[in-house]
Amino acid sequence: MPPAPPAPAIRETMPPPEPPPAPLVRATVPPQPAAPAGPDRPVSSVGGTVVIRRRPRALAYLIEKEGEQVGRVFQLEQDVTDIGRDPRNHVVVTDVLVSGWHARVERAPDGGYVISDRGSTNGSRLNGEPLADLRPLRENDEFGLGNTTLVLKVVQ
Repeated sequence: MPPAPPAPAIRETMPPPEPPPAPLVRATVPPQPAAPAGPDRPVSSVGGTVVIRRRPRALAYLIEKEGEQVGRVFQLEQDVTDIGRDPRNHVVVTDVLVSGWHARVERAPDGGYVISDRGSTNGSRLNGEPLADLRPLRENDEFGLGNTTLVLKVVQ
């Protein structure tokens, strides 16, 4: 019987070593001159930093004035609040005349609110007038959708 052929050699392969990391280079940024202080630009302790004053957020609520659950209160916590019959809305109105995604209230950059109809079947009303485009929503404004009326109340 002839001798068995030698077993193939098993070679372990290893990935090549990673090159060493490049040395860190510190970039020097020349200091920027501070903007002159004044009533429109507050002074900052850090040169070149601009201090932005943010308007404090007011608490805003939609209160159901007419509809199936009069007195129900919805706090406007988000910058965008969707209103409709679909349970995924922030404000769910069970009125059968309300569309699934009926309207949207958004916080404006000035801290106020704007409202728009989202192409609902039966439309929306703001203070009794048809809501066709984006309109400002102010305190005590009445927003009508279907047989439901919501009133905006703001607490400063």
